[in-house]
Amino acid sequence: MSWRRDRRNRDIVRLFRRLIFSALILFASDSCAAVVSGPYFYRSWNLYVVPVQPTDPVPRATAEKLPKYYEAFFDTQGRIVKFVRHTNGRAESETTYEYRAGGGFQERICWDGNLTVTEYDRNGKETSSHQGKADCHTDRHKIDGGSPQ
Repeated sequence: MSWRRDRRNRDIVRLFRRLIFSALILFASDSCAAVVSGPYFYRSWNLYVVPVQPTDPVPRATAEKLPKYYEAFFDTQGRIVKFVRHTNGRAESETTYEYRAGGGFQERICWDGNLTVTEYDRNGKETSSHQGKADCHTDRHKIDGGSPQ
């Protein structure tokens, strides 16, 4: 009977090791960086830098009283992953960023039914850009937090 218990314990230990190993791989992957902080609110942003850099942080209550304000979300590594421009209390545009494991990133700007997708290399140099029409309310880059129409 003790050999069955020993075998069962070994099987449990093996399963536990596999689960831990799988979890470490998942969390160590650069492409799995999830949004963990935000929203943060800002009065302005630096438009000469890509990815965008929000500036002049303010509390949410203050931001919502401004005619224009900006909302930002960051991943576990402190990189901006979502930036929303608000005008008169309504989301006007949304920019999202996806970062590549080897460096570089993709910027997606959805504004007034137009979608611009731009690729950047690890040095921040633009490598390609495409524009087209998009329904921002049904696309995964939803604007204004509304439900799909």
